[in-house]
Amino acid sequence: MTAWGPQGVGPVASSRPDLPIVVVGGYDYSIAMNQVSTITVRELARERTVLYLHSELGGSLLSVLQGRGRYVEPGRVARIAAGGMRPRRVEERLWIAPLRGPVAYAPLAYPEPLRRHAVSVLTDVVHGWLRDRGEEACLLLCYWPELPELVQSLPVAASAYDCTDDHATMPGRVVPAARVRALEERLLDAVDRTWVVSPGLLEERDDGHRRLEVAASPIDLRLFERVSAEPPMALPGLDGRTGPVIGYAGGLTERMNWTLLEALAERRPDWTFLFVGHDPVAAPRALHRRENVVFTGLLPYDRALRAIARFDVGVIPVRTGAFSHGNSFLKLADYLASGLPVVASDVPDTAAAAARAPEAITVATGTDAWLAALDAAVAGTSTDDVRRARQLLLEERTNERRVAALVAALEEDRMARAQDA
Repeated sequence: MTAWGPQGVGPVASSRPDLPIVVVGGYDYSIAMNQVSTITVRELARERTVLYLHSELGGSLLSVLQGRGRYVEPGRVARIAAGGMRPRRVEERLWIAPLRGPVAYAPLAYPEPLRRHAVSVLTDVVHGWLRDRGEEACLLLCYWPELPELVQSLPVAASAYDCTDDHATMPGRVVPAARVRALEERLLDAVDRTWVVSPGLLEERDDGHRRLEVAASPIDLRLFERVSAEPPMALPGLDGRTGPVIGYAGGLTERMNWTLLEALAERRPDWTFLFVGHDPVAAPRALHRRENVVFTGLLPYDRALRAIARFDVGVIPVRTGAFSHGNSFLKLADYLASGLPVVASDVPDTAAAAARAPEAITVATGTDAWLAALDAAVAGTSTDDVRRARQLLLEERTNERRVAALVAALEEDRMARAQDA
């Protein structure tokens, strides 16, 4: 095993099979937050020692101050801005360290002096945590593409990048796409391997030499089974309504195909279109005025799952563009686990699922095709073939399975480096 100094030595050789795992990037560690990074950390910490470095409030404080993030008490904003990053133990094997100080304000990719400061801060935090644990090396899992230097500044026995979005085309970004892409390219070259959540993310990242693999966004079935044992959530907006409930759960952003949704709601006035998520103000006023459209607003993930139980059909109506081309939808697994028929826009993630199990999900383009698919879904029954198709897709998207494969790959890379040393 290789020792390291205060500046780190980058990739190291280690023969230990139980090294701690450092996870860099993602949002709050909370049952209310359903993100790939958070549910991956939950699963990792069942058997491994984990340090999770993440941001709070669903993104940088800059986005909150600009009005693009969720409301937060001014006192908490001040504490985050002024505080230092100190790992805090929250479970037997899990420590978390949310961003604090100047790096909590701005996007990590820009400005460059602050980005380099973030690398330095996170490096010091990880070194100190490892030293306190008596550890000389770790496995590294990255979710943020903006800090490629961490692979070299930390004593890493194996590393991976779990790419959950096309970060350069993310709606609302304030950093130029070229800047994000350049940093991500450096990370792709620095890590031992990369997972992408959608086939749509492969082409631009595959240079013929990198090791890349598709692993769709997963579902935490343990959490789902606990929540689904509770009764469906009472939703006052549905009181007295009859007819099918066509439901969507997730962010209500510019990614949504609002033109399609307006047409669907107008042409099926006897159906209820139920939207579970924030920010309902992003939806067109015409939808807010319709009697057959209901918005619940932001719900914690466990409550959102109970609201999904009120759906008759689960939908994923996104515009087909650069960002959605790389999306993999957590809500797809939520719908499947809830036993719902699914109709979705035709993007690589949903198209791959439909090709794998056409009985479980229908992709559609255009209002008429959507209406036909929804009519069929409403009229359909859950046959044995349909249930088997849903189960097939669901098993492929379980968090337990995905994390086991991720850890096995990291261990394979660690052993290869140890043998070469």
